Amino acid sequence: MDPNAIAKITDYDLISTLDLDIPQYAMNEIFLKHGMQGIAYLMVRSLGFETPVKNDTYGHFEKDESHDNLKVHANVGDPGAGNDIVFVLDADSLDTDNNYYVREFDVIMFNNEVTGWVTDITVTAGGLGGGVDSVAVTVRPNLETDNIDALTADEEVIITSGAFSEGSGMPNEVSTGTEKYTNDAQIIKEAIGATGTALVTETYIAQWNKAKEFQGFYSPAYFDLDYRMLTKIDGMFWWGKRTDTTGSRAKDAATNRNIKTSEGLVPAIRRKGNTNTYTAGAFSVTKFDTYDRILTREYVPSNVPVWCPWGLYLYQEMENTLKTYFNDTNISYVQNEVNDKLFKKNASLGASVNFKYLQKSNRTYMFTKNDGWSNPKTYGTTGYDMERMGVIIPIWKRKDPKSKNDIPSIGVRYRSMGAYNRRMITSTLSGIGASYGGRQPVNTIDKTNTYQFAHMGNEFFGLNQFILVDNS
Repeated sequence: MDPNAIAKITDYDLISTLDLDIPQYAMNEIFLKHGMQGIAYLMVRSLGFETPVKNDTYGHFEKDESHDNLKVHANVGDPGAGNDIVFVLDADSLDTDNNYYVREFDVIMFNNEVTGWVTDITVTAGGLGGGVDSVAVTVRPNLETDNIDALTADEEVIITSGAFSEGSGMPNEVSTGTEKYTNDAQIIKEAIGATGTALVTETYIAQWNKAKEFQGFYSPAYFDLDYRMLTKIDGMFWWGKRTDTTGSRAKDAATNRNIKTSEGLVPAIRRKGNTNTYTAGAFSVTKFDTYDRILTREYVPSNVPVWCPWGLYLYQEMENTLKTYFNDTNISYVQNEVNDKLFKKNASLGASVNFKYLQKSNRTYMFTKNDGWSNPKTYGTTGYDMERMGVIIPIWKRKDPKSKNDIPSIGVRYRSMGAYNRRMITSTLSGIGASYGGRQPVNTIDKTNTYQFAHMGNEFFGLNQFILVDNS
């Protein structure tokens, strides 16, 4: 037996590079040694999308659609040329209070381009069963020679306009609702210990922040602890699921408090976003036409940069397939545009992430080869398929309709109140013989322990605009 990591004391005294306020430094140094484990968290920090929150459970509101189409509940026969058609709305076109969007005098267009106006809406309480009302909509074709044709169950029809007679009253009012997003902050911990002797044999490097303020020392060996911490944060960001706290199933027996976990991006996209599959070995350029159609359908403007952190195998397939398109992309122009939009003209931040840029259908895609998903000790382990997966993430901010705050599409929240925050805490407790720098020993043991602690969680806005690229 020869494991690579075991639970034991190590001969180093260390201070974290994750406490530094220059995220590209951590990217360059940690990635150089360990690959891109933690790329998502450091990307969020680089974008400035890391913000404080007071409570364990937090969230925001997202505005529902301002306009909607209609779904047909059951088959309807061909009414014949010039004749009215009556169809019942599917339950999906009603909310939990049996409210619906269509109104009299709306103009409907069917998929054969025949248009007509709504002449009547008849509601039968509980008509669909289970407390769901039956809403029968009558539509008369505008042209007497037009035939609406038959409708099939689950078919969707669209409202294109409205038409009223002179002197008529106003239509019923419409209220656009909101949907609440919630998530939990998660406590993540790591630790490392050192003997007193290690304090005189290890190299220490002073670190200063951008304001020229001394932040402390770190040792190159501390990267191992940073790496373990980033691995745990990485797992939370990509793959975490909120823990069901029903009854006492999530109770920690030692504290009698619940263990809370944060929902990660991939489970969140599977729950609320778009999944698009491809066949490994057969990735084609037309996939980007599909992605563009999805983004357009979900109202992502073409000028919003799209981040694509992709697993190694998928990234290589994409790169081989799109060689000509990469050659046609004006890299300098796109790079400057992205730096201006996302990194406030700080070119070193964009360079640290090392994007590969592509412009297609007037969209800018920023690719990152997510080496962390190839790590043979985590997601690259035999039997896991993350190397053939990727995500497509529009990078922008949108407004919470209630708080009026601008919420980033991807973000991290950390517990904080006043001057105290739990974003990334590093602290050392030392015994006699292992104390230095004026530290007061706390016991008689020749040993020092350094601890890392973070209390943070994910926040995603507009998951309907995200795409999970999955191997079929």
